[in-house]
Amino acid sequence: MVPFIDGMLERSSDRTVIVDCTSQAKWWTDRAQMDAARKLIVQDARGLSHVPKLFDRKIRLGFCCRLDYHPREEEIQPGRPGGLFDSVFLDANYFTPEKLEQTLKLALEIGDGYILFWNYRANWWLNSVDARPADGAALSRLSRWVPPVYWRALERAKAGE
Repeated sequence: MVPFIDGMLERSSDRTVIVDCTSQAKWWTDRAQMDAARKLIVQDARGLSHVPKLFDRKIRLGFCCRLDYHPREEEIQPGRPGGLFDSVFLDANYFTPEKLEQTLKLALEIGDGYILFWNYRANWWLNSVDARPADGAALSRLSRWVPPVYWRALERAKAGE
């Protein structure tokens, strides 16, 4: 990996920013895990690079968040409240709106301001529980509307409230 990353750093433009969004972080809610990721990227990975000045200029730490994550997702029966993401029974979700807000605040504090949302069922594009895409665009039957309370959690986390 080191020659590959160093090659990207050397061949990219001066305006290039490469964000490591730490994909395994998609269910993290804990400061210790995020601090360890920061150390791994900012110190340990940098220490392996043969172009550390470019690394410092271009590499940023972000975090990945999967709103529809559930630690026992293999056991969950489809259609049951508390599935991978439930638009109605919010307390059944791994990320309740409150837990999402706290996690995002922590990720923004520890990271460099980048969060990648990775979702299978949570669908940020629908504007109501009954919404469907325009013009007959495809929609998975497992796709779930994200209620406004989650949007407000995003806004509060971003604002640092």
